[in-house]
Amino acid sequence: MFSTLDEYEKSNLSIKAFCARNNIAPGTFHYWKKKYNASTVNQHKQSGFAALHITTPSPAAIFAEVNDIKIYQWVEPAYLKALLV
Repeated sequence: MFSTLDEYEKSNLSIKAFCARNNIAPGTFHYWKKKYNASTVNQHKQSGFAALHITTPSPAAIFAEVNDIKIYQWVEPAYLKALLV
């Protein structure tokens, strides 16, 4: 969907001509365009989440900490869940 809309922006064709050339129903195209515009607007709003930059931890780095228990390597999620019980 996004690549098709980007292709349309670069094509300098009318929506009708672009849809005919790419065998897309105009209604579908307008639906995609509406969703695309909504998603690009939402990207510029603050979502309340911060971007995480994951790096390779040093051998002494803490992988996780649960109830004052420090884990220094990857473990199964079920193991972490069992610690909470």
